[in-house]
Amino acid sequence: MHGLVQSLPPLLLLALIGVATGAATYLGGALALRVKDHIRFILGFSAGAVIAVALFDLLPEAAGLSRGLPLRDVLAFAGVGFAAYMLLDRTLKRL
Repeated sequence: MHGLVQSLPPLLLLALIGVATGAATYLGGALALRVKDHIRFILGFSAGAVIAVALFDLLPEAAGLSRGLPLRDVLAFAGVGFAAYMLLDRTLKRL
């Protein structure tokens, strides 16, 4: 598959990516409209997935930039930051 992607002209590759993105967006919206009763669970799952992807993407970089801090401390700082964000979000919703 990697060789196929490299052999495509750049404009065709961009067009295919655009069509795939549009199709995925359409299918996701159609699915969301069909399962209105469970939309809060789907949105909760998708938010959690986005946070997990960001966390797993950024944690190795944070560990590399930690200047000798143990990984335990890096994870603790990430946990405290997430908890502070969640507390702030919950507090501001009540205002």
